[in-house]
Amino acid sequence: MSKRPVGASKESRDLVKRIRRAGFGVHPGGKSHLVVTDSDGARIVTFSSTPSDWRAVKNIIADLRRNGVEI
Repeated sequence: MSKRPVGASKESRDLVKRIRRAGFGVHPGGKSHLVVTDSDGARIVTFSSTPSDWRAVKNIIADLRRNGVEI
């Protein structure tokens, strides 16, 4: 992802860094969503770059772990 979405929260930006360090790709998936892909390009999880719920980042992390992404 070359440019961060407007209004992306600090927690979302930190999460993207952690996902990339784990070896997965993070790409834009529309106007305000991000898509996590594995090395083959297969879609793993899609999430909002501007979550409105205070639990959103925790839920995204849980979704990632359920799908084999350990961050």
